[in-house]
Amino acid sequence: MFKELAGLRERYGVTGALYAFRLPVCKKFYLAVWLFARAAASGEYKPGMPVAEITAGNMGLALAEQCAKYRSPLYLVPIGRLSEEKRRALEEKGARLVDARPKEGEAYWMALERTLEEIVVSRGACSFRQFTNPGQLGFYRRLFSRLPVENVDCVIDKIGTGATLAALGERFPSAELLYATSLPAAVDMRRYRFFTREPKQIFPRDAAEYKAFGAALKETEGIENAEYGALSLYCGLQWLKDNPGKSVLVFIGD
Repeated sequence: MFKELAGLRERYGVTGALYAFRLPVCKKFYLAVWLFARAAASGEYKPGMPVAEITAGNMGLALAEQCAKYRSPLYLVPIGRLSEEKRRALEEKGARLVDARPKEGEAYWMALERTLEEIVVSRGACSFRQFTNPGQLGFYRRLFSRLPVENVDCVIDKIGTGATLAALGERFPSAELLYATSLPAAVDMRRYRFFTREPKQIFPRDAAEYKAFGAALKETEGIENAEYGALSLYCGLQWLKDNPGKSVLVFIGD
């Protein structure tokens, strides 16, 4: 799905263009199928081989589907504190969760990478190493090359591995790059290896309005993933309010 959400933009009294792009299925499922095929072709992965990865949840669910298909044990290093619902969903699909525990003076992202490497070595696991795998960036480059718009002034997405936003930045080299967070928070950009230009942060300035916006989003726009869609779209509207008459593209989905 790619469309200009004129109705939503008009309801919030902003001018310009609010483009939204969403895949019919979670992008991580497309990516997981592609990563498994690529690793199998190179000999890095064979059916039944353990798989290990760092994930915030959705990539873990996508990997679990493929691991079940190929009968591979799956070890996941969660980013942050996953909700009980998401942990349960991952465990029900057979994933074994291994939480990273930073050592004294160790940055959290470094603890994540250390924990992953320990699993790879001890279990003989294959890891796609999302945060550094250049193939992932290539996957998104091909995906976004088909977007039916030539130029936008701003691109907004949540930041996971950074590959999605980096590829969008390459697709629209003159656009401002913004990563959306629900709250202002310091993000250590050293962990993100894909960016040739560093994105800036954007977050909802009006927490009450943002909460109400999220509650109404599914009903007004039919967007199922309300948590993700609300943040990106609200930040897009906020940006248009600050930059009237310009265009912004938000990626909806994960």
